[in-house]
Amino acid sequence: MSIYAVYGKLKRYKQIVEVLSRHQYGFLVDYLGIYRFIPHRWRRKKDRGGEVEAITKWDRARMVLEDLGGAFIKMGQMLSTRGDLLPRELIDELEKLQDQVPPFPYEEVRRIVEKELNARLEDVFLEFEAVPLASASIGQVHRARLKHGEDVIVKVMRPEIKTQVKIDSEILIDAARFLERRRLFRGRYNFTGIASEISDYLEQETDYLHEVHNAERFRKNLAEDSGVYVPKVYWGYTTSRILCMERIQGTKISEVDTLTARGVNCREIARVGIGSYFKQILVHGFFHADPHPGNVFVTNDSKIIFVDFGLVGELDVGLRNKLGDLFLAVVRRNMDGIIDALLAVGSIPPQIDRIRFKRELSFLYEKYSTLPLKQINIGEVFKEVMGLMYRHQVKIPPDLTLMIKTITSLEGMGRRLDPDFNILEPAEPFARELVRERIMSHWWFSDTIKQAQDMVESFGTLVKQLSSAFSVMERGELRIRHEHQGFPRLINRLCFALLVASMVIGSSWIFASRSGYTYVGLIGVLLSFLMAMWLLISIARGGKF
Repeated sequence: MSIYAVYGKLKRYKQIVEVLSRHQYGFLVDYLGIYRFIPHRWRRKKDRGGEVEAITKWDRARMVLEDLGGAFIKMGQMLSTRGDLLPRELIDELEKLQDQVPPFPYEEVRRIVEKELNARLEDVFLEFEAVPLASASIGQVHRARLKHGEDVIVKVMRPEIKTQVKIDSEILIDAARFLERRRLFRGRYNFTGIASEISDYLEQETDYLHEVHNAERFRKNLAEDSGVYVPKVYWGYTTSRILCMERIQGTKISEVDTLTARGVNCREIARVGIGSYFKQILVHGFFHADPHPGNVFVTNDSKIIFVDFGLVGELDVGLRNKLGDLFLAVVRRNMDGIIDALLAVGSIPPQIDRIRFKRELSFLYEKYSTLPLKQINIGEVFKEVMGLMYRHQVKIPPDLTLMIKTITSLEGMGRRLDPDFNILEPAEPFARELVRERIMSHWWFSDTIKQAQDMVESFGTLVKQLSSAFSVMERGELRIRHEHQGFPRLINRLCFALLVASMVIGSSWIFASRSGYTYVGLIGVLLSFLMAMWLLISIARGGKF
């Protein structure tokens, strides 16, 4: 690390100390040992007294992140999705974080754009508005028009933001490593892993090419969906620090009165928009994870426009299948199915009290089971479920918690458009289709065949080893000495288990093999049965072969 990087990190630590002290979090400076990073001449008296404002510690935690700004706001927004790791009161405050900061000067914007495109601004654009449309911690957005007449928006990254994000990420990882060494937290959470995930996300945020690739993937996935549209990217005017996309005229989806005045069917917009999201989640496994009103618009011809693809979620096939089970269980109000699905998607700690977990989840289920679906607030349900996960230390995959936060935001959006909107209704057909495809695609058949192939390979190795052992026996070179001390009973149980397992495995081959593999299954059952019987007879004869 260069001397400039070290100096920059020390300055950031100093700023963190000052902000923590100002908001009555001076004790954290001591607990985290931050003062050891600060030169003596930079230190100031820590704020331990004074009047305590009539606000909660969670309010002050949010204010700390807002005052630190930059990457810390992004970190807070990411942590707001982790209801399985943080108390609900803190999650509620983190959700209030606003990524709005003063814009940087137009002269800097011009310098960055010209440097990235290696051309004068006037040689590339007919128009380029000096006042930005929006300004955030990573960059800001300007309206512009290309030389060929296309209306575009240009997102320009803040100067020095990559260096700032790198420093903040290193500090976050330093804090995570420190917490993992403390006895109070040791073994409870993978703080370093969580910090690394946030750091990776922040690194992606400071590379617009990552966002562009996300946009192109969405554009391809949603190409056949006539109700939605993803603006195209102008690759010739896009780099890692500037992003140029098609500008579409539209109204924010939250401006319901304006949409109604234009004759837009808001109920249909809610149905199409939420349906598109569930298609992204359950069909494509790749979804837009930042659906706040500034990122979703409605055009004059009632098409929904998605913009800003910096924050996305991705779910693998296995997790999507489990989600399909969970959605169907919720819609059908199948309590056992809900419990099984939740336990399947989470990482269960060894010390969990399953009986208590199921009892608390059952109480939660009973609380909502008698209500009509349209009266159930899914956001509140999710928050209570995540609180339950937090209390029992059940860890949820980060992309799944991101999906939960997205669905919670969508519910609020849907009910603004249609007060009678029920978010579960558009989810049900996609969940049913997911389960149907899983059954019809014979994924279980492929998995069983793979397991069978592994067993055949293992059996071949076993035969070779037995053949080698028999050769040694034939030469009279094998000497075996054993003592029976409760061992025969163990062997008998082992052989009985092997016999049952062999029958189950062979039977599963027959069941899975509806055409072309029946004889293979029968031979497998027969060989397994003969092998188990041979072992049983050998043990019964005193262990002599």
